[in-house]
Amino acid sequence: MHTPKSLFGKEIKTDYLLPNQTIYATFSVKGFTEDENRSYWIDLEWHWLDNQGNTILEDVMGLDRQINIFQSEVMPVYMKYPIPDDIKPGKYIIKIIVLDKIAGKKVKKEIPIKVKPKEFAITNVWFVNGKDEASETEPRFVLYETMTLFSKIVGFEKEDNFVHLTIKFELLDKSGNLIYEYPKIIEVKQEVEPEVTYIEGKFSLDCWKRGEFKIKVTVEDRIGQKTITKLVPFEIVQLDTLTL
Repeated sequence: MHTPKSLFGKEIKTDYLLPNQTIYATFSVKGFTEDENRSYWIDLEWHWLDNQGNTILEDVMGLDRQINIFQSEVMPVYMKYPIPDDIKPGKYIIKIIVLDKIAGKKVKKEIPIKVKPKEFAITNVWFVNGKDEASETEPRFVLYETMTLFSKIVGFEKEDNFVHLTIKFELLDKSGNLIYEYPKIIEVKQEVEPEVTYIEGKFSLDCWKRGEFKIKVTVEDRIGQKTITKLVPFEIVQLDTLTL
C-alpha cells in the first residue's frame, strides 16, 4: 500500500495558516487489501510535529469497515482538522499515517506547514444548509429558503476576558455592487474562552432574484479598534415546477 500523487487541500498551499483555522486534506491511497466481501479496513492517524520531528499532538480516526462498492483500486480520503488554539507561530510538520488493518501494513505522508502569528481575521465562513468554503462549488439555495451563515472570528482583543464585537451583513451582486444592507447589526459583548467566537446570520431569500450573489461580512473589534471584511459567494436557484 502506498500513496500515489497526493493532493493536500487548497487551505494548505499557503503560508497563511492561523491558530483556530481548519485544514482540509484530500488525498488517495491504493494497494490496500480487501477481504472476501470486497471490504477494506482502514485507520487514519494525524500527527502534529515540530520542525525537528518531535510529536506535539496526535489523533487517531478509525474509518472501520469500508465496502468497495465501485471495485476501485484507489481509495479517496477526506480529512478535516482544526489547527489547535494554543499552537505558537512557526514551522511544523503534519504527518498522516494510513493503516491497512487486514494486511497489517501502513504508509505515511509528511507535509511541512507554517503557522503565522494570530491576527484579527474571519478564518472560516460556512452555511448550515449549503456547502462550506472547502467545497469546489459555491453554495446553492432556492427562493423562499432561509439561509443560515456562520462566521468564525479569531484574533480579537479582550478586556477583562470580555470581547466586544459588532457584525454587519450586506448583500452584493456578482460584481460586488451593494444591493441591500441589513439594518440589524449583531453585537457580541460576552466572556470568551478560548479566543474564538462564532457569529450566526439568517437571511430570508423570498425577495431575491435568481443568480449569483455575495454576502459581505464586516466585523468590528470595538476594544482593539480594528475592522475586517470577508466576501462569501453563493447562488440562488428556482425550484422546479411540478407537473401533476
